[in-house]
Amino acid sequence: MSHIYNGGLIKENSVIIDIGALYGDWTEKFIKRHNCYVEAYEPSRDNFERLKKLESDKVKCFPYAVGNFDGEKEFYVYGYGWDGGANSLIRHDGGKHTFVESYTVKVVSLNKILSKHREIELLKIDCEGCEIDILKHSKIEELIKCKQITVEFHAFCPHLHISNEDVQECINRLSSYFTVKRTNKNHPDYLFMRKT
Repeated sequence: MSHIYNGGLIKENSVIIDIGALYGDWTEKFIKRHNCYVEAYEPSRDNFERLKKLESDKVKCFPYAVGNFDGEKEFYVYGYGWDGGANSLIRHDGGKHTFVESYTVKVVSLNKILSKHREIELLKIDCEGCEIDILKHSKIEELIKCKQITVEFHAFCPHLHISNEDVQECINRLSSYFTVKRTNKNHPDYLFMRKT
């Protein structure tokens, strides 16, 4: 996934929220490019071990899944080639991924994360199918704190049962407050830019 965003808007005092941080590839890019503050969320134990090595005064790492509620939920780990990037709160129904294990993780709502900040320059969401529930159930008054939201919608993964209609529903919900741009013609990646 190549998240597209307007880097020219990000300053040293900006806040970026990285949901589905994996092992920190995007978190590290954000720090190197912008020297700003990043909060990174990654519930996979193995990925978090790598991610937390980036922790500093500019990077705070949390071993939590992000969802539409606060609590706990089963987290499913799949063998998937190079990075374990198919891990999810959603149990896969078939597909090319091999189930490895599951365990209970802490889940924090996007509302709770955003409520801690006055403004967020960039919200990156890449959470293997959970993006639909997160965006459908987050409060608009919290979402509009974000100047930019970059999302990988997983409608291309039939085992997650996400339809193009689900994606369109999220787009419609946000389009009154954000300008919407599809950033990849072959993949359902979107950038939402807050309207002024």
